[in-house]
Amino acid sequence: MTRPAAPGAHRSPCRRSAETGQVTLFIIGFCVVLLTALAGVAAASSVYLTRRALTSVADGAAVAAADAVRESDVLDGTVSGQRRLDSTAAGQAAAQAVALSGAGSSMTDFRWSGELAGNQREVLVTASATADIPLASSLFGRGVTVTVTARSTGRP
Repeated sequence: MTRPAAPGAHRSPCRRSAETGQVTLFIIGFCVVLLTALAGVAAASSVYLTRRALTSVADGAAVAAADAVRESDVLDGTVSGQRRLDSTAAGQAAAQAVALSGAGSSMTDFRWSGELAGNQREVLVTASATADIPLASSLFGRGVTVTVTARSTGRP
């Protein structure tokens, strides 16, 4: 003898639940959120690493340029706080430091400039490059431009 099925225990294959496909939508939504978060982390990391590399280049160039005090000031015995930088020597030293860093060949749209300030006792070096953002650069074509400035004074 067969027992009758309890009410609700057996569903007909023709009936579909109202929840059919909800798990699939949930998984797709979760994947979209996860991929967006990963893209954000990758973008922030790219900008951070570009900024760090630019800071290193600008600091190196500023320090190298700040070492180029005027020869006449050194020979005259000018007090160290009053020594002025030699603009030609400072420019050459900064250019050599930037060239040795290899930033021109390893960074996208790399540019730098330097100037003397503070009555020729201080060097300001500005460097900029484009941080390539994964996914966004391929979709939108450009990354984010990162600019840093380094300041250094001549050694006493």
